[in-house]
Amino acid sequence: MGVLSGCVRKACGLLSSTLIGKGTSHSSAMVVGDPNSRSRVIVLRVGGGKSDSAVLWLLSRGGILCSCFARTQNALFLSASARSCVCKHTVALRRCLAKDNIPADRFWQRMHLSSAPADFMCAQPYGPMRFWVVLYRSVYSLVSFSAANAATCIAPSCRRFRTRCGHVALARPLNGARRAAASELKPAVAAKPKVKAATTSDGRGVPADLPEEDAGIETEPCDTARGSADAAEANVAARVRRNILPCVAEISAGEVWARTADWRGMSERRCATHEDERADKLQTMSNIMAAGVGNGLVHERSFVPVEPYCASCGQKRDDKNTIIKERAVLYTHHPTAPAIQVRVCRSLARVVA
Repeated sequence: MGVLSGCVRKACGLLSSTLIGKGTSHSSAMVVGDPNSRSRVIVLRVGGGKSDSAVLWLLSRGGILCSCFARTQNALFLSASARSCVCKHTVALRRCLAKDNIPADRFWQRMHLSSAPADFMCAQPYGPMRFWVVLYRSVYSLVSFSAANAATCIAPSCRRFRTRCGHVALARPLNGARRAAASELKPAVAAKPKVKAATTSDGRGVPADLPEEDAGIETEPCDTARGSADAAEANVAARVRRNILPCVAEISAGEVWARTADWRGMSERRCATHEDERADKLQTMSNIMAAGVGNGLVHERSFVPVEPYCASCGQKRDDKNTIIKERAVLYTHHPTAPAIQVRVCRSLARVVA
């Protein structure tokens, strides 16, 4: 709002201010126009990407249009009427006019397009990127080209064929000429002389411009104590990687924990009431919980979840392993179940016979 307000005031011939120093904003707004006609547009940027840029302009009949990634309205259709686009940029522009007490007629006289505007384009650099502001058939748009000369047009009416629309067709020859001129002005890079690599005592080649390696670090003992029956480190590292999606067993376990949290929450709410039949209701809930534990629907209060396999060596836990229990709070994906207190296994201590 700050940079847009300053741009609007400047476009209307009023005094404006710009922050400098530590309080400088990363957003920018500027007026771009065709020197041969009355075609003028506000280029608004709030970041370095294509989705962070927008162009706002006024029609000859008073409507405010915008080309940005945040909306899907077709500005080509709206340009034939007095209707305006509805997006956050047009809302911000109207708020700036109301905040600065700028009459809409005054702003329209300085910024509106003619009834039959001529097509034009101009380049606007922004950091490492370069945008082309293109006016084609009364519709403004921002066109950008990648390093591989792939074009992108942000106009909603051109997104189905954004690489061959009218905006891209106008900007591509100028962009090609600019790339050719930049390649000619670029100085030729002299070939660097090859540096002979140094050789260590064991015969390995090391670049001369790098610091010396830490010799012997690969022979240091591992921090994790491993037994003779543990799997080889190569076999442990060669396991199949899993994605972040849960498997069927994990989904089933999550449903059991969600049901456990829900039933425990209902029991606690029954305990908090002061009804005469509370004892009978609690006994009923206890019977339901006992039946659920027997059928595997819920977990009993003394249940401690333990991973059956060690995360370090991959061996299955047996009776010789000591389980270290620790208090924890469990949150489930149930929409109404509260968090419950559980005990979990913090680590496995291998008992050496």
